[in-house]
Amino acid sequence: MKAGQVMRAEDVVARTELPGNVQPVKAASILGIHQEDLGAYMLKKLGDHVTKDEIIATAKSFFGLFKAHVKAPVDGTLESISTVTGQLILREAPIPVEVHAYFDGTVTEILPGEGVVMEAVGAFLQGIFGVGGETSGEIAIAVQSPDEESAPIGSVRNTPARSSSGDPGFVFLPSAVPRNSARALVVGESTTPISASRSATTSVASTGHETPRTSASS
Repeated sequence: MKAGQVMRAEDVVARTELPGNVQPVKAASILGIHQEDLGAYMLKKLGDHVTKDEIIATAKSFFGLFKAHVKAPVDGTLESISTVTGQLILREAPIPVEVHAYFDGTVTEILPGEGVVMEAVGAFLQGIFGVGGETSGEIAIAVQSPDEESAPIGSVRNTPARSSSGDPGFVFLPSAVPRNSARALVVGESTTPISASRSATTSVASTGHETPRTSASS
């Protein structure tokens, strides 16, 4: 992407991979050998890829009549062979991480190795408490008064959208999904009804790193 590019809320603006989970294996104990001798019984070397249940070390005893095997507990890469602890370390596949734009806007600056700065025109609504991850979508009015119960709404079906005080509840209805698949339920209070300031479709998203800007004219 580049500065000036228009992004949608669901567009990916940054992508990376986190190191996969670590799986220790007590190989020397399983094989019944001294930890200093572990290297001699390995069938795989450092950096080798292994698949789950693949035999990665083996030992024979009693003139070869008995065998002990160490199997990989997961798919991954052999990262460490310790002759001190007798353990093997397997590293699972990297975990992909994507950062979405979270709102429709324009890229104003590229932050190498980090992400982007985006700009958009909208209303700033301060939240106090939330449960779940980030989401985005169009706001729809669920109820018209604080004491009104809503009809069933998508994933929050059978859950009344009731506000304890102030404004009615609002529901995020992303345009990319069917109207019966609400992503979030928002309740709260405002000194100015949100519907009074809506001149077009209202959307909302929050990542916790927004920088609100205001302008005034004389």
